[in-house]
Amino acid sequence: MVMANLSLLLQSIFIIFFLLPCLSWPCPEYQKQALLQFKSSILAIDSSFYALNSWNSSSSNCCLWDKVTCSSPSNSNSTSTSSVVIALHLSNLFTLLMPSSLLAPLFLIRSLRVLDLSLNSINGQIPALGFSNLSNLVHLNLSGNSINALGFNNLSNLVNLDLSWNSINGQIPALGFGNLNNLVHLDLSWNSINGQIPALGFSNLSNLVHLDLSRNSINGQIPAFGLGNLSNLVHHDLSWNSINGQIPALGFGNLSNLVHLDLSRNSINGQIPTLGFGNLRNLVHLDLNSNSINGQIPALEFGNLTNLVHLDLSWNSINGQIPALALEFGNLRNLVHLDLSSNSINGQIPELGFGNLRNLVHLDLSRNSINGQIPALRFGNLRNLVHLDLSLNWFNGSIPLQLCQLKYLQYLDLSSNHLSGELPEEIGNLTKLEELDLRDNALSMEIPTHIGNLSTLSSLSLGKNKLTGGIPASLQKLNKLNSLELEGNLLTGDIPFWLFDFKDLQSLYLGRNNLSWRNNNMKIVPKCRLFGLSLRSSGLQGDIPEWVSTQTNLSFLDLSMNQLHGPFPQWLAEFHFLSDLFLSHNKLSGSLPTALFRSSQLHILALSHNNFSRELQENIGDAKFLSILMLDRNNFAGPIPQSMS
Repeated sequence: MVMANLSLLLQSIFIIFFLLPCLSWPCPEYQKQALLQFKSSILAIDSSFYALNSWNSSSSNCCLWDKVTCSSPSNSNSTSTSSVVIALHLSNLFTLLMPSSLLAPLFLIRSLRVLDLSLNSINGQIPALGFSNLSNLVHLNLSGNSINALGFNNLSNLVNLDLSWNSINGQIPALGFGNLNNLVHLDLSWNSINGQIPALGFSNLSNLVHLDLSRNSINGQIPAFGLGNLSNLVHHDLSWNSINGQIPALGFGNLSNLVHLDLSRNSINGQIPTLGFGNLRNLVHLDLNSNSINGQIPALEFGNLTNLVHLDLSWNSINGQIPALALEFGNLRNLVHLDLSSNSINGQIPELGFGNLRNLVHLDLSRNSINGQIPALRFGNLRNLVHLDLSLNWFNGSIPLQLCQLKYLQYLDLSSNHLSGELPEEIGNLTKLEELDLRDNALSMEIPTHIGNLSTLSSLSLGKNKLTGGIPASLQKLNKLNSLELEGNLLTGDIPFWLFDFKDLQSLYLGRNNLSWRNNNMKIVPKCRLFGLSLRSSGLQGDIPEWVSTQTNLSFLDLSMNQLHGPFPQWLAEFHFLSDLFLSHNKLSGSLPTALFRSSQLHILALSHNNFSRELQENIGDAKFLSILMLDRNNFAGPIPQSMS
């Protein structure tokens, strides 16, 4: 106990005699005045500026002000009786546009090592002459401003430089980064930088670890040798530019420390080089999506990337068969995200394919030409899978029961294939499922009642199959349902009115079945707000149902091929968001309301095979975005309105 008390006493003495004096040493007067001048410049533009309240002339020591950090005297001149300002954390101070000239007072504080001016609204050019005074800067953050030009001289100590989210234009050589030899982190993303990456690239910046040039307008090819000197590079992002040409065979081979490489959303063509990529054994994230890459994936080289967690090669022109890929990808046991969608990959998935990827969470093979059956055993091993998309391929056979064992699955899309047979009742075991899309196949069955167990389901798409029977009452339990598509099947029975009790329902497509609307006069008060509704060929009779008038957010409405009669409702003509309207093959009559053609959204209007009469409205040409107009097989009279010309 005595020793503990003694220890506390010694700590207190240390604080009193060593730390408190540091707080009493003031900053130099000229630095205090420079900071006050900076604040005054802001107030001259925005008199309501309320930040930096602690910055005032009555306070003698600016080291005690908010957002200011000073050095201790021991770290400055040993004979000095004051601290100096070494860091200013001035992010997110103001929202009004401020000229870059207001920074001039800060350039007088030559002791600055850290300057953070991010997320302000600084506009204009940053003067090179001003920054030349700040030769001690190590960290500079100007991101999230409106800076359009800049210059850096004499900042040889700079380690971190963030200029992202600005309006910087011009070419890379003119930006003058060649002298920043100690730079470790450089972020130029989200600007308007154009031109080519110079042949020597950033070869002088041999200490660079992080280089982000994404979201610019950089064009030309990736320099063949300019990146080779950046042997310390860990993160490299060139995505969302206009880079073309091929990936240089040796361009990335020396970057053995690279962990993150993103070349997506460019115009890169040619094949993935067989040399080079196999050396990137530390690579964790590789994204080449949305380019024009062709040829086959060098499966053997990719098999060496055993640390890979994220691999995206989607939206290219990659061809070749899936078997070789599947077997080599089996080595990538750390893979969590694999996207090969929207390519020209063909062949069958072998039974051994992808089975070793037990950490896989996201697998997308959609929009290819993969055929054969879905391998039951190996897909069943992917127990951590959350997202599985095999849509728009040529898969046949039945849906494997093993898919229903993937208990973490939230998204399952098998649409637009040639799958047949039944959907296993065990689908009800996927209790985390949020989206289920099986449309455009050849499934023949009744809708399983167990789907009602999928309490988290928000989207259910079973359209364009051969489903029979009625809409099961168990679907009432899907109280999170946002979209229900059953269109184009062989369903029979009544359309249940409880479908309109789903509060979150936005899309309801029931048309082209053998369903019937039992009572057209029944009063319905929908709890939903629909954007899309199809009751095509659903036995509707009489006037267009009045309850539809409550659905003012509709952009798609198909009530065609029913027995509707009466006039075109004025309320329907005044739906502001209506884009596609199908009322053909009914018995509607009378004239068309002029309000219908005042819409700026109307794109498709199909009214053929009705009994509409009288002259067409003269303002029909006011519907500027109307691209499909079907009025045939009616009783219209008079001339064609001149506005249609």
